[in-house]
Amino acid sequence: MTEMTRTNEFDTSADRINRFLVWQTPELSSPTDPLIDALKAAAKTYDAKVSPDAKRFADESQSASLTRLARGAGMHVRPVRLKEQRIGEAPVPLLAFRKSDSGPDDPVLLHRNGKDWFVAEAAGEWKRKKCATFELQAFDDTAYMILPNLPEGKISGKQLLMFGLKRSRREIMAFMGLTLISGAAIALIPVVSSPLLDYIVPEGNVGLLVNVALFFGLVLGVNILTRFAAGIAQLRMNGHIGFELRAAAIDRAIRVTDKTALAGQPMPSAPVAALSTRSMEHWHRGVWSMVLSVLASILIALPSLFVIATASAIGAALIGVILLIILVLGYLISKRRIRVLLNGVATPQSWMTNAYEGLSMLDTVRSTAAEGRLFSKWTDAFLALRHRFLSSDRVGVAASAIEGSVGGLLILSAVIALAVAGGVSNGSAPVALVIAAGNVAGAIVALLSAFSKSSMLGIQYRMIDSLLKGEAQPVGTCLVPPVLSGEISCQNLSCRHGNASRLAIDNVSFDVAAGDHIGITGPSGAGKSTLIKALLGLIECEEGGVRFDGMDMSVLDAQAVRQQIGIVGQSGQLFPGTLFENIAAGAPISNEETILAAKKAGFGRDIEALPLGLNTPVGETECGFSGGQVQRILLARAFACKPKILILDEATSALDAELQDHVDWAIDEMNATVISIAHRLETLRNCDRILVLDGGRLVEQGSYHELVENDGLFGSLIRAEVAV
Repeated sequence: MTEMTRTNEFDTSADRINRFLVWQTPELSSPTDPLIDALKAAAKTYDAKVSPDAKRFADESQSASLTRLARGAGMHVRPVRLKEQRIGEAPVPLLAFRKSDSGPDDPVLLHRNGKDWFVAEAAGEWKRKKCATFELQAFDDTAYMILPNLPEGKISGKQLLMFGLKRSRREIMAFMGLTLISGAAIALIPVVSSPLLDYIVPEGNVGLLVNVALFFGLVLGVNILTRFAAGIAQLRMNGHIGFELRAAAIDRAIRVTDKTALAGQPMPSAPVAALSTRSMEHWHRGVWSMVLSVLASILIALPSLFVIATASAIGAALIGVILLIILVLGYLISKRRIRVLLNGVATPQSWMTNAYEGLSMLDTVRSTAAEGRLFSKWTDAFLALRHRFLSSDRVGVAASAIEGSVGGLLILSAVIALAVAGGVSNGSAPVALVIAAGNVAGAIVALLSAFSKSSMLGIQYRMIDSLLKGEAQPVGTCLVPPVLSGEISCQNLSCRHGNASRLAIDNVSFDVAAGDHIGITGPSGAGKSTLIKALLGLIECEEGGVRFDGMDMSVLDAQAVRQQIGIVGQSGQLFPGTLFENIAAGAPISNEETILAAKKAGFGRDIEALPLGLNTPVGETECGFSGGQVQRILLARAFACKPKILILDEATSALDAELQDHVDWAIDEMNATVISIAHRLETLRNCDRILVLDGGRLVEQGSYHELVENDGLFGSLIRAEVAV
């Protein structure tokens, strides 16, 4: 018997080594991989580089390969459904797969410019080629957005402002060039006004007057068109960078939150996290809008200053000094407004957090008659922020006063300059000088207006400070596991919540064979949910560790591991979108596969009864489904990815006996390793083994009948359940 056991252990170890070697061996079936070539072509959009040695591993899924290789190049991918109404909204390349009858689907890059579609593929050396006709039916349902990441580590404001700048160089140069042309066009007005007043008007030459009027109209048209084109260039810049930055901010927020949760620290509330990602985009856009406004004001003012200098060097110098003084005053006022807004303990978004959390739990608030306390808490936070805004507005009154006096001050400066210079014999020159000074005044007013918006930039920067300075969970540095068999091993596992004095999991060890059905139970606070978090890599292990197929979780990509695990938790929720999106949860599956997963979860007939079927919308707050239906949707979500490991935390508590039997049958058919947490101990009767936790320790383990006969903690829990 001992010799047979040793032989089995040897065979198991040999199989693990063989699978590990095969997993780490790149496929060498072809000199170049079209999928990697497509990713390299997409990376050029962001000046990113995929490693020349990039290879796909054997048994690695298409999605896993893209995720791993993109992360290594400082990018991330997001699966999308190719829908006619949405596909054109993304200003980034889409990596799609053209269907092929003769072999594997061909990866291509889809680009859109206005109404035209362009395709880049290996046959054309990844050069864009306009499509004469474009049909979505020719491609697989699932494609991938290729998006850039924010820099790793802590991010400074300068680094954030540089995000996406290289890709928008053409738009910035176009904006500056067109704005300078607009300024030159405006400067022509005072230049032409001198001969107009000196010769054409006194002589009453109607033909020349008409020509001059047409010239002024042309100048005005050029000014309008160039400013319009400059505005379009700025919008294109904001659109491209904004889309990419919002996606990168969300990716970073998820990874910062993941790192925070892993360390056992409190996570930011949902509205704060959402507002931070939005504020990051708005801050980036606001700063660049202010910078471009300052540049525009200077570029528009320069030609007029040149005109003034030709008439009076003293006038140009005086107006230049005034311009510099106003710039300094505008900066100091803006800085003071920002300081006033940020003065206080409460964060700018605290009032929104209170409102969101209170309204999302409105039934609880009403049932405990806590409406008054909620409103009082919200009022305190809102009034504190409102007081800051009022104080900031008082400081801003000074900027408004300067704006109102700029025009008169500059015109007065021009007149004084003429007087100091001894006057001008030609009567038209002062008029030209005054017109040019008015042009400069208009540019300065626009400049002050840009500075006035800086106060909100300060408060937005405070909102995103934690996101910029937070430590993000590293990606792309760990190994992506092969297809798991379902074997799990915990050895001397100890975990702690944050800085808590007591261990939440204390020296727990157990092994789970592939395909086993394991139950976990224990009194409240025993550590059941914490153990599941440790298995999922959602909490750091203080001692010991978790192994999947003999591979330590600490060296594996936790996200890639979780992609092979289906989980239905106690707090599982539906999210806004369609029923299909809730079940698929981003997985590249078809409608037929989604329906099959729903049928396994006992939800097939419910979908057939819905008029819109899988396209049924699910709201943010009211999903329109009962508790039992929500549980079955969550079960379908777990079944959809065909996991090798299935974790069920009170997953069937709202199901009746018939549905419970159907779900149990579906789970058995999956041949997956199943870990069930249950307070209804009767539901654990068919488990191969039950782990009993108490105070974070594993106090008992065995089959249902063995534990009942032992008359330990499990037996007392059974008796307590029967008594109830």
